[in-house]
Amino acid sequence: MWTVGALIVTALSVYILTVGTHPWGSYFFNEFPNQIWAEICRELGMPGGLLLAELFFILIVSLVGQIVPIYLAIVLGGHLWPKHRILGAFAAYILLTIALQAVVSVVLAMYYSVVGWERLLYINSAAEVNALVFYSTIFSALLTAGMFFLTNLVMDKRLNLE
Repeated sequence: MWTVGALIVTALSVYILTVGTHPWGSYFFNEFPNQIWAEICRELGMPGGLLLAELFFILIVSLVGQIVPIYLAIVLGGHLWPKHRILGAFAAYILLTIALQAVVSVVLAMYYSVVGWERLLYINSAAEVNALVFYSTIFSALLTAGMFFLTNLVMDKRLNLE
């Protein structure tokens, strides 16, 4: 949530600072974004509404995917190290981050070993970009859901925060 708030404040600050003071400000914030958006939609071969819905879904998955590991680390730290909960939560977060990076690396290595490593360097079409974004978002959502259910399982069955 703080990320979204910081993004909005930054965008508004840039808008306020540039629109009234520079001659190109009105072009930069009125015509230029429309041209960029039309070009992006044309390049990706998607209607604007569908692209906006996909970006919104990615935003939600990303926000939740950044928050849930913190809760899981707090729960695991409280369960595994009852006398040093804060240190345990910090260590659990570091270990969880390393484990997630390992899982993502293994999945990507398996995918690119099947389709070929040259796909990593040369993406030939908008359909490939859309598929890559879609599958990576679904994979992220599945990892987040798994962490959420693990957090609930540990909290329901094992957690004692006395």
